[in-house]
Amino acid sequence: MSIERNTELALDSLAKEIKRARAKFPGNAMLLEALGEEVGELARAFTGDGHVQAEAIQVACVAIRIATEGTTMPRPSVLALARELEALAREVMKFEESNAYVVPKQLIVVENFR
Repeated sequence: MSIERNTELALDSLAKEIKRARAKFPGNAMLLEALGEEVGELARAFTGDGHVQAEAIQVACVAIRIATEGTTMPRPSVLALARELEALAREVMKFEESNAYVVPKQLIVVENFR
């Protein structure tokens, strides 16, 4: 399947996920926190503990909701979440550099998943 077709399918899935998420969680409260949770789930999916494409769609969904709806969250929590996201990003970068990701506590190695 071509990249263009994959993109069309992903955007269709994203539109459906946004609609579903807005129906289930109509307000914009805590969307940044939700984004952090979704990014964590995406990172775990890279280790084989989930479905990468589905998690990526959920990350994109929350990011689009923040871009279009904004978010409400106490400032101290935003800073704490930003620190956690930064730490998670460093862990994900380890994968990009080595093409293998090791979860220290579980010692799970996933190689060449792309």
